[in-house]
Formats: sequence, C-alpha cells, structure tokens
Amino acid sequence: MPNHASYLTTALRIRHPWILLIACVSFTLYLVQACTMFMSWYADALMIAVLIAFLSMPKYPQQGIWTALCLIMASAYLPFPTPPASSALMVLLIATLGAIGSYDALIAAPLALIAIIYNPYRADYVRPLDGWQLAGATMLVLGAVAVGTMFRQIQLRRQAETQHAKDMERLRVARLLHDNVANGITRALLLMDSDVTDDAQLHDELTQALTDTHSIIGTLEDREGRMPVPVNDDIATAVEHMEHQLAQAGFDGELLTNTASLRLSPAAKELLRSILKETTTNMLKYANPKYPYIISLYAAGGNTVFRITDTPKNTAPEPSHQYGLSSGLARHQQQIERIGGSVIISYDHDLFSATYTLPMRTA
Repeated sequence: MPNHASYLTTALRIRHPWILLIACVSFTLYLVQACTMFMSWYADALMIAVLIAFLSMPKYPQQGIWTALCLIMASAYLPFPTPPASSALMVLLIATLGAIGSYDALIAAPLALIAIIYNPYRADYVRPLDGWQLAGATMLVLGAVAVGTMFRQIQLRRQAETQHAKDMERLRVARLLHDNVANGITRALLLMDSDVTDDAQLHDELTQALTDTHSIIGTLEDREGRMPVPVNDDIATAVEHMEHQLAQAGFDGELLTNTASLRLSPAAKELLRSILKETTTNMLKYANPKYPYIISLYAAGGNTVFRITDTPKNTAPEPSHQYGLSSGLARHQQQIERIGGSVIISYDHDLFSATYTLPMRTA
C-alpha cells in the first residue's frame, strides 16, 4: 500500500525552511495592499503572478525570488499605482537572494534600486525622491546585499565545520579499523603462516580484533555518531606488549625506553600507541627475525623520540607483502607533521631505520 503521507512530506520538503516564513509574510503583505489598489484586469493579473511567485519561493528559492523581483520591478514602470510595500519587499527579496548562496543579489540590487528611484517619476501620486531619500534607498539596498551575503558566509562556515568534523570522524574510524582490526588480523595470519603457531596468541589476536570491530560498529550505529574516547593502556604497557609480541614471533633485540619522562597530550599518546602497533605489525611482516633489532623511546629537547632499526627480509627499499595496504606509515607521517613533528625513514647497508619525533606540547 503506498504511503501517501511519505509522498506528501517529500513533495513539501524545502531546501531553506526559513524562506517559508519570508514567503508567507511577503504574500500576506502584498495581497492586503494590492487587493485594495488594483482595479484593472492586467493589474490583477500582475498581482496574481506575484502571489504565485511568493508561493513557489519555499520549494524553488532562486527561481521564485527572481520571478517575484522581476514582477515587482516591472510594476514600477507600469501606469498604475504599486503597493507601498513594494520597495520594502524588493529589499527583503534581495537580502534573501544573497542568503541562499547566489551572487545574483549583486545583479538584482542595482536593478531594484533603479526601479525604486524611477517609480515616483512615472506617476503624479508620489513625489520624486530627494537627496536624503535617494541616499537612504541606496544604503538600504546595499545593506540588504551585505546582510544576505554575511548570513550566507555564516552558513558556509557552519557547513564547513560540520563537514570537517564528519571527515575527522571518518578518518578516525578508518584509523581504528586499520590499527586495531586490520593489524590484529594481519598478526593472526602471520602466526598461522609461521612454523610455530601459538594457539593462545592467535586466539587473543582474533578475539581482540572481533571486540574492536563490535566497538566500531556500535559507534557507527550510534544516532549521535560520536566516537568515544578509547580506553587504552599507558605507553609503558604498550611497549611491553610490543616486546612480548616480537619475542613470541622469534625476534631478539634491544629495547631502550624511558617512558617516565614522556609528557604527551591524550591525542599524542593515542597517536604514539598507534605507531607502536603499526611498527609491531610491520616488523612481523617485513623484518628478518634472524637479525637483532634496536628500539628506543625517550624524551629529548621537548620532543618524544621513537626510533626503530631492523633488518628487512628483502633488500628492496619498499618491500611488499601479501597482507595489508602499507598505508599506515604514510598516514602516521601526515598525522605527526600536522602536530609539528617529523618522520625520518632511511635504508643504509641493508638496515631499515625510522625515527618518529612527536612534540610534547602541540599547538
């Protein structure tokens, strides 16, 4: 059975709801004044056309406003009196035209001003505008353009802020999917491909990946669409977990850390934890466990420095792997540079080295 209420709601949906109020006020004011003034059939036809234009404004703002403006301006050149509110309605329509995001207001303003100035000259019932009245009409029309444009700029800024918030939320969801879910599944696949499979670790990796997936799905289904701040371990615990995973995979190396001296903001801590997870996964994919690694994490010069050096399985500058898109490193570099940090990556004598520098105080 068709839903007629839904069809009616869709048909009446308007882009700018506040224009409905302007259209109703303009319609009522023009109708009250025009009905008592127009006596000829062509004047009545003009009145009906203007009223129809007002009615079309909520559904078709730009076309309706332009039609009403042109009809009211044309009435200023016709040989019969125009409603006293015509000039005020033209000013209101120009401001509305500028507010809906159209530069047509710059064209409509001088045309309306000419009609306002000319209207007293084409009949004897109104005296021509004097100097002060002319200046006042000019300032009123230009002010309408300015107010409409300012209102539009406020709308654009709010839309940009809303879109930016949505984009940042999408990027955060993508990062959580990559860092928590994709990396966890990758580590599980690497465990399955290894000669010695640790069933307990494999179970933990897949369980954590499933938990993170459910958390992200719950966030996406939230009506408010807000990503809750994740409850993560501190940096020292994250480093211990990283060392434990590398040891289980057969890696041997030296890990030098001084986490007590780190003073990072919550956002920088979350970014550093993400880098630690990404580094662990990349080492499991690309590094050769037969050679030792060196990892250091310390504070220096107001920055947090994380440095990793290992020996890749392949000597090519950009080793490839069947698991993953290898996009985490580039994304982390962009995030670090955005907060004023730096990333230095080098290959020297078959050694891979990466240095991440995060400022302890970000702007």
